[in-house]
Amino acid sequence: MMPFGDNTFDFVFVGGGALDRSLRPADFASEIIRTLKPEGLAVVHAKAKDTYSFNSFLDLFDSCKLVKFHDIDGFNSSMPHIREYVLKKEVETIFGRGLDEPDGIFDKKCTVPGHKHELVRDAEPLIPEEPLKPWITLKRNIANIKYMTS
Repeated sequence: MMPFGDNTFDFVFVGGGALDRSLRPADFASEIIRTLKPEGLAVVHAKAKDTYSFNSFLDLFDSCKLVKFHDIDGFNSSMPHIREYVLKKEVETIFGRGLDEPDGIFDKKCTVPGHKHELVRDAEPLIPEEPLKPWITLKRNIANIKYMTS
């Protein structure tokens, strides 16, 4: 645990592959989030550039929103390629951190990152029940069907 209080810093920089070398990256990331003020920015340099590492990285910083990321050339052979992530700590989450609850009790609740809120908010509504004549319903709604690109 770092010797700083909660919500202390507006900006945190993690360079030199410190997160990559950490034996406990989840604890490392949670300490960064804990000490970062709401709407504060964190810039993290990491070695890995693959999709799996990208998703794992975002899971570590689940109460932050990814502002941007880009790849830069490293400065020496220990880190020939660097992926720079810029994260912004969310002001509030649906449960837990960042919200004042009347009882002050956060037991049995988990935080939900902002990007997941956006996915749910922007999702199309589900059909509440199976139509009796699905082909007629399909014919009526054919113009509303959207196909995802591959």
